[in-house]
Amino acid sequence: METMREGVKDAIRGYLQLCLHENLDTAYEHACEIADLVFLALGISEEEQDRPYEIPMPRVLPIVELDGKRYFKDVRLRQYRNVGNPHDVLGFREKRRD
Repeated sequence: METMREGVKDAIRGYLQLCLHENLDTAYEHACEIADLVFLALGISEEEQDRPYEIPMPRVLPIVELDGKRYFKDVRLRQYRNVGNPHDVLGFREKRRD
């Protein structure tokens, strides 16, 4: 009986050989087999595999104007950071200091 490790190695070997010969349709099938074996090894159910997956993307922080200066509003850190001077930081509850 073939172990899961051997199965994954064989699938990867087949995939690489097909990629070298540019048989992309069959290579894709082998890649799917590899993915199935990896999911099985990790104990990830088919239901979990079919869940939408969003790749975390960086987002642009909104800019607000306070006391004539422009600040990034960072809700996660609960602070405002000056657009031109990152050392000029205000907590959400702080009053403007001059």
